[in-house]
Amino acid sequence: VTAIEDGLLNGTAHFQSSNSTVVNLQVSGNSTITGTLQVTGASTFAVRPVMPPPHGAMVFLQSSLAMASSAASTLAFQSQEWITNSSLHSTATNPERLTPQSSGLYLFQTQVLHAPPTGASQFQLQILDSSAGIIASNDRPGATLTGYIQASGVKYFNAVGGYGVVVFRNLAGGS
Repeated sequence: VTAIEDGLLNGTAHFQSSNSTVVNLQVSGNSTITGTLQVTGASTFAVRPVMPPPHGAMVFLQSSLAMASSAASTLAFQSQEWITNSSLHSTATNPERLTPQSSGLYLFQTQVLHAPPTGASQFQLQILDSSAGIIASNDRPGATLTGYIQASGVKYFNAVGGYGVVVFRNLAGGS
């Protein structure tokens, strides 16, 4: 009993438990947590905790899209080149959405190749969140221009359930 008491008081006892609540915990050596660590109070980490790889997906359209004058289209991505978490994007259910599976900072990037319009036009490419907030936006006048229009932005999702979508608009002019 004395050896156990000395180990607990001096921090030399091995600690292993499957269901413990600890008021104060200091880990001075390396540690591995195989389950979930929940921290409800203030914490200090001398080294940033190692996180799993970030979520990512490369999605794209299968075919071209014709747009009328002053039309808007939320792009539905029917194909994907790669994806790190299958819950991030589905080609069958809500293919227009990219849905983060954990809170955190997410980078969204998109580009659209457009053909020359029939008449003067202005195109707009936007990335919107699930509340229609703008993550990124880019307007391009396009009298006879052909080329890429790009947009990129960062969004912090503080709760699970939000998503991002890409909207391409022909603001005015030809189709």
